[in-house]
Amino acid sequence: MPSFDIVSEVDLQEARNAVDNASREVESRFDFRNVEASFELNDASKTIKVLSESAISS
Repeated sequence: MPSFDIVSEVDLQEARNAVDNASREVESRFDFRNVEASFELNDASKTIKVLSESAISS
C-alpha cells in the first residue's frame, strides 16, 4: 500500500515580501487612512502578527 509524506515548508523570503507589501498597501491606500494597523514578521518563531484597532471589512 503506498504512503504519502506531507511536508509544509515556508519560504521566509516570500513571507517577508508579503509582510512588506501588506504594510506598504495599508500605508498608501486612501480607504485605510487613519487606521492603526501593522504587520510584524518574527523570523525566530516564524509567526506573522497583524495588529489593528478597527475591523476592516471589504
